[in-house]
Amino acid sequence: MERIILNPENEHVAKLIQSDQRLGQLITFLGTVYIPLREDPFLSLIKSIVGQQISVKAAQTIFTRVLQLVDELTPQSIYDLSEEELRQAGVSKSKITYMKSLAENVLSNDINFSVFPQLNNEEIIKLLTKTKGIGNWTAEMFLIFSLGRMDVLSVADAGLQRAVKWLYNLDRNLDGRKCMKEMSVHWNPYYSAASFYLWEAINRGYVDRFDTLEQARNRSSS
Repeated sequence: MERIILNPENEHVAKLIQSDQRLGQLITFLGTVYIPLREDPFLSLIKSIVGQQISVKAAQTIFTRVLQLVDELTPQSIYDLSEEELRQAGVSKSKITYMKSLAENVLSNDINFSVFPQLNNEEIIKLLTKTKGIGNWTAEMFLIFSLGRMDVLSVADAGLQRAVKWLYNLDRNLDGRKCMKEMSVHWNPYYSAASFYLWEAINRGYVDRFDTLEQARNRSSS
């Protein structure tokens, strides 16, 4: 599986360290992070649709059941599944509509993943969000985790909003989108790289324990 490897020696990560002292401290503390890329674009989007507004554990359970319904998850196999089969797998009625809509758009070539590498971020988002159930956030996650784009800032991502407030010691009741926009001015154009380190801070438990970065560093060294 292809993956992105980030560490302070990468040129764009080094520039983040130079441009944002606080983020630089986090990067130096976390060191190298590894981000697996989702190689199958259709599967990636289907998985995103399944996971909307439910827990990671529940999403994985339902997605596994969907995989068991087909020999291979393709636009045609999803299109051919009955609503009843998908409902029994745990997929909601609205998400079945979204999945079918995506399959139809790929089968009709309204969405052609092969041309995506030649398109810019805005063009891809515009194409994807024409499908029911795919909003800006889902399209942004696709750009980051399927295409490996390093210049994507997802201000609507709740996890990033929490992590930004944590890192910069901001009031947790502040508007998350506004915090993201204000704190990210020094990340341009490596927004995704900054985001990976913020997500990693969440994954390691620092953000939700409400330790400050200094407390996390002291805890780690003790």
